[in-house]
Amino acid sequence: MNILLVGINTKYIHTNLAVRILKRYAAPRCSSPIETAEYTINQYTDDILRDIYLKKPDMIGFSCYLWNITFVQILMDALKKVLSNCILFVGGPETSFDSADVLARTKADFVIRGEGEIPFTEAVLALEQGQTLENVRGITWRKPTGEIIENPDPAASIDMADVPFVYTKEELPAHQIVYYEATRGCPFSCQYCLSGHNSRVRFRPLTQVYEDLSFFLSENVPQVKFVDRTFNCNREYAMAIWTYLREHDNGVTNFHFEMAAELIDKEMIEWLSDVRPGLFQFEIGVQSTNPDTLKAVKRITLPDKLTPVITALKQPQNIHLHLDLIAGLPFEGYDRFKESFNYVYSLSPDQLQLGFLKLLKGSGLYQNREQYGLVCRSDAPYEILCTPWISFDELLRLKRIAEMVELYYNTLRYRQSLSALLSQFSTPFDCFEALADFYEANGYHLAPHTKLENYTILFRFYESIAPERAEWFSWLLRFDLYAHEKAKKLPPFMDEGKKAEYHSRIYAFFDDPQARAAYLPEYAEMDTRQIIRSAHIEVFPFNPFTHTPGDTAVLFNYRRLTFDKNASAVMISL
Repeated sequence: MNILLVGINTKYIHTNLAVRILKRYAAPRCSSPIETAEYTINQYTDDILRDIYLKKPDMIGFSCYLWNITFVQILMDALKKVLSNCILFVGGPETSFDSADVLARTKADFVIRGEGEIPFTEAVLALEQGQTLENVRGITWRKPTGEIIENPDPAASIDMADVPFVYTKEELPAHQIVYYEATRGCPFSCQYCLSGHNSRVRFRPLTQVYEDLSFFLSENVPQVKFVDRTFNCNREYAMAIWTYLREHDNGVTNFHFEMAAELIDKEMIEWLSDVRPGLFQFEIGVQSTNPDTLKAVKRITLPDKLTPVITALKQPQNIHLHLDLIAGLPFEGYDRFKESFNYVYSLSPDQLQLGFLKLLKGSGLYQNREQYGLVCRSDAPYEILCTPWISFDELLRLKRIAEMVELYYNTLRYRQSLSALLSQFSTPFDCFEALADFYEANGYHLAPHTKLENYTILFRFYESIAPERAEWFSWLLRFDLYAHEKAKKLPPFMDEGKKAEYHSRIYAFFDDPQARAAYLPEYAEMDTRQIIRSAHIEVFPFNPFTHTPGDTAVLFNYRRLTFDKNASAVMISL
């Protein structure tokens, strides 16, 4: 029996941890060969169907999530027609909580509910021995007669020490994010999240964690994302892992953790204050600042508890902070969400992730949707359409605002210009709201845009609200453009600037050995012309850092990056 485990990801850079774990756990316990295959939802279904069909599997399992369930249903329908004797099964968060309904509406033969290692292995062993699935705990299955049977849950959860490490040098994904799991379960009961069902947290033994992390470090993996729902739920455990990573830091790998800010104490903050910039990346779910909303979704932390922690974490500028908000939660309307947005923005996160409530099957809010009057789409991803507190019109507007935040804030390309733009508005929300309205009024939302076009759109927006300062703003955009890259082409609204006036002096600076040694030691192997092609000097009619009038030369060093991955920019004398 040839078995194929399929992961269908949202993007190429993502990897599927589930199918890798199932394969690695079951392979030594079963006689059947097990393969994995990964695709993305951006591929043609015909191409994926062809690839799977040509492998001629006898059993196919799909890892199912919000983003791929419709895709999987289409594939299973076709596969059942061309591989009629093939056994199809599904598992994952999108199929675990309504498994009988999943079987009723799809071509799957059985569903694995919850953790899959043990049920999958036992199902394979039963089928290898010619048995039915009636004694396999943790699955819902369809008899040949069509009757759907829901077997009891497993007697016990898998021991985290038995969860296999799935990466090898040969199978390490190139140019993709690597996912890693140290714990399962979550101590919190957030009503929008499926993890709230299991308050018992299980921990992988630290000796095994250290061994696993050592592999990532030795291979210089760019980024490892811990999938643990609340990584720091156990202080000592988290500190032990952080200490290991700090002591064995390879200077390259970044580790991403989902954190509960209220569990970070002063001692931890002090310890974190001098770790290598870029070693850690924290994602903290604020979700809302409305006390009534937080109570309804069983979030226990109010903003006054978060502010000092997040502010202290930001101060050393060595840890990337991602802060999350969820629009459409109970008791939070458009105006009240504006307050939550402005609060999070005031904390200056490196990423502000504005998400929209999804009524996940099995979550508390899904079960209580009628009580709260929550209306969502019937199909995945079950996103909120309206509530008694916020209309569909308002959610559509927030969607456009989220796009502007993603484009002009989260890309980290518009630091100087965005700061100047915000000064024209009472609050950050007002700024992004007006920008979103401008974007739509001019039809910019109807087509994708190049990087230079995005700079032009932002210039046109500023010009529409402060035309007398438009030229000044264009220089700030020029700064942001060169901070991000050595631009070979400028947007149409930018002229040549002071290039001709200062050309000879700029060349002389790059040709001066003392200047190169002081400001550009990273370019020591290059001659003057090579440096000119690699670094950049721009002369501004004012100091771009203080806005004081007077010609100011700024050197952009693309081999020395700031914490937000922009070029180091320093004032020089010409």
